[in-house]
Amino acid sequence: MAEEGNADRLEPRQLRYVLALAELRSVRRAASFLAVPPGVLSREIAGIERALGARLFQCQPRRTVPTAAGREVAELARRRLAAQGAESLETSAGGAALRVGWMDFGRGQAIQRAALAEFRAQYPGVAVQLVPAPFRDQVRDLEEGFLEAGFAPAPLREMPGLAVRVLVPEVVGTVMLPAGHRLADREALSLSDLSGFTLHSMRMDYAPEIVAGVHDGVSRGGWRGRQTVGSQQPSGVITTVACGAAWAPVPSDLVRWAPPGVALVPLADGPLMGIDLYVLWRETDPAAAAFARLVFELRDAIEAAVPRGGAPSARRPAERGGAPREPDDSLLQEILGSGLQLEAVRRRLAPALARESGELQQVVERLERAARSGRELLQGAAVAAPVRDLAAALSGLAQEMRAGSRVEVAVRRDGAPRELRCGVEEAVHRVGVEAISNALRHASPTRVAVTLEYRDDGFRLRVADDGGGADPARLEAGAADGRGGVARMRERASAAGGDLSVRGGPAGGTVVELVVPAHSAFANR
Repeated sequence: MAEEGNADRLEPRQLRYVLALAELRSVRRAASFLAVPPGVLSREIAGIERALGARLFQCQPRRTVPTAAGREVAELARRRLAAQGAESLETSAGGAALRVGWMDFGRGQAIQRAALAEFRAQYPGVAVQLVPAPFRDQVRDLEEGFLEAGFAPAPLREMPGLAVRVLVPEVVGTVMLPAGHRLADREALSLSDLSGFTLHSMRMDYAPEIVAGVHDGVSRGGWRGRQTVGSQQPSGVITTVACGAAWAPVPSDLVRWAPPGVALVPLADGPLMGIDLYVLWRETDPAAAAFARLVFELRDAIEAAVPRGGAPSARRPAERGGAPREPDDSLLQEILGSGLQLEAVRRRLAPALARESGELQQVVERLERAARSGRELLQGAAVAAPVRDLAAALSGLAQEMRAGSRVEVAVRRDGAPRELRCGVEEAVHRVGVEAISNALRHASPTRVAVTLEYRDDGFRLRVADDGGGADPARLEAGAADGRGGVARMRERASAAGGDLSVRGGPAGGTVVELVVPAHSAFANR
């Protein structure tokens, strides 16, 4: 048995790890729930067992079972976490709020997601908002008090009232190419090999020191060609490259977090420059200080669990075994979210600004076409998306897509969650994203309700909106000739062994429903 005194010294994060694994009985599912890599959870549990001098879990086929000592510590964790919930930051800070600037790529994003999940669990009374903003805007918003914490990858001047600390050091020494590019099979690339191929990076006005250093480096290395205007965020750079439009020099450590649809090849000419990613927070804000503490705690855990360097399969995704799979649509959510935000702005314009409204509408339509083209170009170029907490994943993407609008998106689970087969889980996620995106773009709803139902007879996903509705005959005609989102959703449903229906709601609007029988849906049958 674990000694009670030793267990009392465990930190809240360690208690949450033990409790999650004891309740979910799966390292993969518990890690997904905690928003950390499975290797991090395994490493942390092993450290807790060493500290307590007791074995807490036993690995059995297809599940992890707590020992008597594990059940004891899990019960202690349940009591302590419940007690600490009553003494959260909401009490100490008088109803606190935490607004954090978005980190949208690489290990910085993995650390941020894990820290946010841990923060929400430890301080449920604090209102947390993730704000999509370019790095330059995050620094400005921190100075003006609009953010409590943010991230920036550039040397920063001294800013009174703000704490600044290096989160991760980076070196730009890798070339990012579209998956399947003729140069992607090289063991290393010289910059001169890329002459004539368009260079894409971040915009000069959003990261001037970085962009200037990169451009000077590639010019000295012998590259000659056209440069694009650039993107506001790193995710925009990744999307542009994945669509085959350009190449980009990126941090070498990105190979450990290789995104879908691209190939990463070392730069033979040596690193172009060094980049440090900083985390900034308001020193006097208790919520921001608590979040920063978790950021660095989770950074150390994630860094220890993820091996340095990259395996060939991570460097060249196209070489992985198995049939090509559809890439993660998250690379295209920035385009969709921008379109929705512009549409919300257009609708607020006064009638007298008809010309401006028409121009904004054209921009929205171009963004929609770009998203569709990007998705088609990425087909078959990437590996399967990782296993995820479906409710959390759909909720997070929905909030990103609805940015700038007043549409309420509610995601809930019905029934005890069960492990879905890998192909079913991926299909459910993609159908959910497509259905939510269609509702936000075309139905003009005030509310979208997403339900994930786990039943004895199978799994059901339902996405219902209260918008203007759609003509079922037109939807079915589009599905029959392969056009539009309904056809894609129906194909995914069929591949997962399920059925998809699209119908009008009882009070108006549209209901998209995916049903997968139990024998096809659940992994433990």
